[in-house]
Amino acid sequence: MNALPPSWSLHHSLSLPGRAGRTVPADGLPLEAPTRRYLAAKYPSGLYVHQEAALLRLLAAEDVCLATPTASGKTAVFHAAALDALARNPKARILALYPMKALGAEQETRWVEALALAGIDAKVGRIDGGVSTGERNAICSRARVLIATPDVVHTWLLPRTGQRGFEGATRFVAGLELVVVDEAHTYTGAFGSSAAFAFRRLQHLAGILGTSPRFVAASATMRDARVHLERLIGRPFCVIGDDQDSSHRHPVTIELIRRAPDTDFHTSLAELLASLRDTGEQFVAFFDSRKNTEQMASILQRGNESGDAEPRPDFDHLTGESVLPFRAGFEAEHRALIQRRLTDGSLRGVLSTSTLELGLDLPHLKTVVLVGVPSSGTNLRQRIGRVGRNAPGRVIVVDSGSLGDELTFQRPELLLDKPLHDSTIYLENRRVQYAHAMALARTEGEHDRAALAVGRRDLPMTDTFASWPEGFLELCKLERDGQVPSDLKDMKVVAGDQPTQSFLLRDVEPQFEVWCRSGMQRHKLGTLSHSQVMREAYPGAVYYYTGRAYRVLAVNTRSREILVRGCPRYFTTPMPVHDRITPQREVHGGFQAEALTVAETDLQIWKAVLGFNERRGSRVDHVKYPCSEPVRFDRPSFSRNLFTTGVCLSHPALQSKDVDCEIVATLLLESFLITVPLERQDIDAATDVLRGSWAGLDKETRFVTLFDQASGSLRISGRLRDPRTLREVLEVMSRIVDERDRLIVANEERSISEATRAAIRAMRDDAARDPSDLEDASSHDPDGERVRVLLPTSRGTSSERPGQTFEVHNVFVHPVIGIAYRGPFIDERGVRTAAQTVPIAAIRPLDGFAKWGTYDLETGEQAAA
Repeated sequence: MNALPPSWSLHHSLSLPGRAGRTVPADGLPLEAPTRRYLAAKYPSGLYVHQEAALLRLLAAEDVCLATPTASGKTAVFHAAALDALARNPKARILALYPMKALGAEQETRWVEALALAGIDAKVGRIDGGVSTGERNAICSRARVLIATPDVVHTWLLPRTGQRGFEGATRFVAGLELVVVDEAHTYTGAFGSSAAFAFRRLQHLAGILGTSPRFVAASATMRDARVHLERLIGRPFCVIGDDQDSSHRHPVTIELIRRAPDTDFHTSLAELLASLRDTGEQFVAFFDSRKNTEQMASILQRGNESGDAEPRPDFDHLTGESVLPFRAGFEAEHRALIQRRLTDGSLRGVLSTSTLELGLDLPHLKTVVLVGVPSSGTNLRQRIGRVGRNAPGRVIVVDSGSLGDELTFQRPELLLDKPLHDSTIYLENRRVQYAHAMALARTEGEHDRAALAVGRRDLPMTDTFASWPEGFLELCKLERDGQVPSDLKDMKVVAGDQPTQSFLLRDVEPQFEVWCRSGMQRHKLGTLSHSQVMREAYPGAVYYYTGRAYRVLAVNTRSREILVRGCPRYFTTPMPVHDRITPQREVHGGFQAEALTVAETDLQIWKAVLGFNERRGSRVDHVKYPCSEPVRFDRPSFSRNLFTTGVCLSHPALQSKDVDCEIVATLLLESFLITVPLERQDIDAATDVLRGSWAGLDKETRFVTLFDQASGSLRISGRLRDPRTLREVLEVMSRIVDERDRLIVANEERSISEATRAAIRAMRDDAARDPSDLEDASSHDPDGERVRVLLPTSRGTSSERPGQTFEVHNVFVHPVIGIAYRGPFIDERGVRTAAQTVPIAAIRPLDGFAKWGTYDLETGEQAAA
């Protein structure tokens, strides 16, 4: 085992023992001759016992999930089940779904190999976002095995099924016999909730066309695979779990290490990673931050260049460097090149976000480094599972100094006991339901096209072939009748005739494209979400891409383009202003326990960057907006509004000026993640004061909130509203402040005052009392004739036009979209558009510029609230 650099020491060591696999001959299974040929050629020693069990269930026409550990042979089951279906039925089609394009591309060669070994003359095709729409129908016509991302199934395959001119897509769905769902644990949150309806739409259309495909799924890291898949697919699954695993395992050693006191973390980490690179053995280091991944890669690459000089134009770092970063947002050709070098062993090291957690096969990988302890057992097991596949493996867990790491290093023997992610699939979300109801049930939509393809134009929607969640078919009926619910009219306007293009599976924020200009040409350097722009690519920032540094010259929020140019390897951090958090009037629910108020509500969160700090070696420059150097930016801040939901907590003990509510918010987030295994990037916490009375609380009342980071929200943070969960979280917070004196908040170490400790304890004690429900606020008056609206001269924002404000000129009833505002949008330069008509639900009030009133539905009279 390689020694650690002098700045690091071993804190604790764990061992995962190896074991021999248990196999059985494959010839005992009732399989077709081509399947037998494949298994004999690929697995001459036989199948693992759990693989045989899974295949027997599939042959009995059951839906099956392999919930066994990483590298336990799930692909063999996929291939054998698919080959047998193809051999039995010459018209059978197989759909293999992979959540990432890179994973699907890697698996394509394996499917081709499997068909060749079986002697089946059939084509394998692949469609994803990188395949042009003009080619996809022809691919579907030729392929009997189709590899796809769920995204392209949602946006292209289902809308084209039954459509004239797309007979290839229709025939493929009509022949569908087996659907493979790999890495099923990734279908969670916004992605999983929306994908659940896409899977049901697929079943519905296949049923109309006369087929009912089986499903085979796999994931090594689901807490309750049966419950998860029943919510995701809408069917009962037979689960082959850990207790049935019989695969071979190589031993893996886990080392928990700490850096020496008074040493710089980033310098020490660079020394550790450089020492691994210099051994000549391949490693992957996992980070939880895209920015940290890129910046550390840049530090390790500096050996090929001098100091802070700009990159040499004659040096192709993607082929010449021995260590590269790997993350989402790279251009397809750059991702493919890095992945190819990883697979062939020419790349010594990769610094990755969670992107490499999924099942890419890395045959030369010997060591995995975890920079910080993952917050859940799901991420932990996925990352550990990258090694030990072909030889003994080594995992190094680095203490990053975070609160979560400290708690783990206090009891390292419990590292492997971290709970797996909960399944967060929200089938009841009305907006998610309606996005798919529009796709399926609208006139000339997916249902009508499939029914027409089989000569059943009048087939009712109630003749369904899927298990729909409560409320969905009612929305479908309203959509077919042209009766759009008032709270969903803004979605109808946005969707137009292409709902699947307007509402994507992953419900991502608007994406910004990064462009670098070189002479008269420009080339693309990836994509960023709006929230990532606020952290990495605000005006003047140094943005990193594949380890190279680029200065952000301009950000156009209207066209969603970012212009950059190459620059020396400096490091910038945003100079943020305190988030302004405004709870909206309606309370989704909550409770009071003694003096503690807990309420879940819609939130408007205003985030702004006031400038940036730039580190050049040992020198730090502080640049405030507006500025002319190093770039010109003539506004006082670069800002955005996030509309989401959150759970707000308030207590009289928080009102003292001696209480550091930022510490309380930080502890709330960390303790919640310790208690509820969710992805850190899904939620955040902050503090503010009320700017008006709300939920029974007075103006100027201080509160803390845990909120969803995703624009629009899926109410993941709502878990905190459960009294039992809140009690557990506050108990963890109390235990932490009892054991430590200081805490890192916003990159600053702060003392925990006695008043702050007392406030947390007071909240904990009151949370233990019997709760009473909060009353829900309504936007309508008691007689239901008046609706709450923004009055003329008010301003608001729309998620469809980031960076612009909307000015209300008048309120009226539109014959199609209902109650609407009329007025212009104003961009960041003050330029106004022509007056627009927008549904009232599409405009969120801008804090400090909103005047509330009511609109009488009968008379059109407006009155101040």
